[in-house]
Order: sequence, then structure tokens, then C-alpha cells
Amino acid sequence: MDISHQFSGFSEQLLGQSINLIAFIPHGHCYLWQPGLVWLHNVSDSIIALSYYSIPGTLVYFVNKRKDLPFDWLFLLFGSFIILCGSGHLMEIWTLWHPDYWQEGILKALTALVSVGTAIALVPLVPKALALPSPAQLEVANQALGAEISERKKAEEFIRKLNTTLEERVQERTQALEHTNTELQQTLEVNVSMQDELVQTKKQAALGRMVAGMAHELNTPIGNALLAATSLHNSSHDFGEKARTGALKRSELDSFENSCLGATELIERNLTRIANLVSTFKQLASDQSSEPRVTFDLANRIQEVLATLEHLKENRTLRVYADLPPGITLDSYPGAVGQLITIFFENALAHAFASDATGEIWVSCSMVGNDRACIVFKDNGRGIASDYVEKVFDPFFATQMGLGGIGLGLTIAHHLVTGILGGTVRLESALGHGATFIAYLPLNLGQPDLTS
Repeated sequence: MDISHQFSGFSEQLLGQSINLIAFIPHGHCYLWQPGLVWLHNVSDSIIALSYYSIPGTLVYFVNKRKDLPFDWLFLLFGSFIILCGSGHLMEIWTLWHPDYWQEGILKALTALVSVGTAIALVPLVPKALALPSPAQLEVANQALGAEISERKKAEEFIRKLNTTLEERVQERTQALEHTNTELQQTLEVNVSMQDELVQTKKQAALGRMVAGMAHELNTPIGNALLAATSLHNSSHDFGEKARTGALKRSELDSFENSCLGATELIERNLTRIANLVSTFKQLASDQSSEPRVTFDLANRIQEVLATLEHLKENRTLRVYADLPPGITLDSYPGAVGQLITIFFENALAHAFASDATGEIWVSCSMVGNDRACIVFKDNGRGIASDYVEKVFDPFFATQMGLGGIGLGLTIAHHLVTGILGGTVRLESALGHGATFIAYLPLNLGQPDLTS
């Protein structure tokens, strides 16, 4: 009786809505329009839809706040998928009373496409997500960077203090020497007997200017190294900040690595130049007269030095001709003579010849009168312009003219001849006609050479 009553009510409802045989019926008929069942599905689908719609809003807010978030587009794709799922539940409510099953099917098909796309896009991102550094790894990297930055700061502070101290000492020495020079010049006007002391003071002033030049030459590579260290410090700080926030990308890591390599290479190159400068300054300051003063044969001494310089030729085509008659005896310093020949030889290799040219060097010695010896060192290289012949012995001349080296080799040679060996030296040269260095040395240091 109860079943017949329900069937009769169902038939009347069908007839009341004029549903023909080929039309769809609302989904509510499947629930026999029982209010409890209909509202159960209605309320459940509504809650699910609202939950689905709230999730994309949260994702959009999260992505908008985290600009550094990797794979942010994937979150937006997930949001689209969730919105479609929520819309599907709303469509379930709609079809309880409206049989729009085609529209529901189209919505489900669109949801299927987005869900498949999301699943496919997620697969290749899993290895990338796993490759992202963990907080522990980032902490270790940050600690290492912090230690390195601390060491860089210490080195930077040390270089800054060293540079400041050097500049102050040079300035003080220069001012003191210039002041002394001025006083001695004034004294010379009233007492000619003080001329020897004035000459010595002038030498000290020249030494002061040379020291100032040395300080300038040292300051340039120190400044470059300091600039590179500062750049490395800033790059390390930025790298650490991004590492701590988890925003580090592979390209940024590569860029940081290249920055580190470039900065360390620049620091190494400039520190090497500083070491070379210091070595040359030590050579300039060395006093060959501290060695024993002995009597030696000039020709034998030059032959010994040329034999030790054979290795400097390397793979270059270089012919050395020697005209060294025996019997020229000097009472002097053989070490200074050897250093003089070495400087002339190295200068010829560095500046006289093209790397692919066949070079020729002539070395000779002879007597000049009864009290002097003459050493001639000649090459067939590029030569030196006549305007610069008088300047080759000036400190840092080669650097100023862009000829390579630091420009102190020939300054040292001039110091050896005039300051240690008691002689004179000059250069004869012209562009394209090679260079000839001529040194006059007294046979006995008690008889200084006064040849100009």
C-alpha cells in the first residue's frame, strides 16, 4: 500500500511537469524528492564548493606575497583545477532541479583536461623540487660564507692599514727630506765648504721621490686588490641573503661563482705584481759594496755571467758574440759587475727583440787609457727613440711609457755603475738601430771615473 502510494505520487509529479519521453529529468527524481536526502546532498555540495573556492584564494594570496617562490605558476594551475572541482559540486546542486546534464558534462570534461595538465606538469617538477637545498644545507652554506666574509674583512683591514702606514711614512720622509734640502741650499749661499753635504742631501731628496714613486706603484695594485675584495664581500653578502630566504636560483649560483673566480683572479694578479715590485725594490736597495772588494779579471767575470744567463734564451733564436780580451784587472766588486751584465741582458730580452725575431748581442771590454776599463753591451733590436735616450735611467720610465716591466732595471744599473763601481754609463740608440750601453769603470775604486 505504501509502495503504491509512492509510485502514484511519482507518476503525478512526472505528469505535472510535462516531461516527455525524450527529455531529461532533474537529478532530484533519483532521490524521489525526499527532503532529507535532497538537502543532505545540497548542503554537502555547497560546503565542499565553498571550501574549494576558498583554497584558490589562499594560494593566490600566498603566491602574491612570496615573489621569490619557485614554480609559482604551478600553484595557480592547482587553483584553477580546484575552482573547476568546486564548480562541479555547484553543478550537482543545479541539476537537482534542472536537467542540464550536457553543461555538467562539459564542465567535467574541462575539469578533466585541467587535472590531466596539472598532473603532467607536476611530474618533471618533482626532481627540481627535491634538488632545492634544505634549510640545513642553507645554514651550512651561510656559516661558510660568514667565515669567508670575516676573513676577507680582516685581509681588507690589514691592507688598508698597511697602505695608510706606507703613505704616511713616505709623506713624512719626503717632507723631511725636502725640508732638509731647502735648509742646505740656503746654507750653501753663505758657506761653500758645505757643498759635499748639500750633494748628499740632494741624493736623499731623490731617494725620497723614488720612495714616493714606489708607494704610488704599490698603491695601484693594492687598490685593485681591495676593490676586488670589496666586490667579493658584497657578492657574498647578497648570496647569503638569498640563500637564507630560499630564493637562490641556479643562475644566481653560477653568477656568484663567476664573480668569486674573477675577484680572486684579480686579487692574485695584483698581489703578484706587489711581490714583483717588492723584489725589485729590494734589489735596488741592496748594497753590492758589502761583498769583499777583490782583484779580478774583467773578461773572465763577464764570461762567467754570460754562461749563467744561457737559460734565459729559452726557445728564442739569440746569438751572443763576445770580444773579451784577458788581462784587464779591476780592484772592485765582481758581484756588482755581474749584476750589471745581467740587467743589460734581461733588458734586451724583454724590450729589444720581437718574440719571433732573431736577436744578436755583442759584449766587449777594453782598456781606456791606463786607469779605466770600458764595457760595451750592444743589441740589434728595436732601439729607443732619441727623445727617450736621456730618460732610460729614470725610475719607472718603462712603466710611464708603456714598455712593460716596472721601469727600475736600468735605474738599478745606473746605481751600480755610479754608486758602487765608481764609474759612468750612457746609452746610444735610435729607433730601428738597436741599443748600445757603454760603461766606464775605474780599475781601482780609489781612482773614480770622471768621464761624462
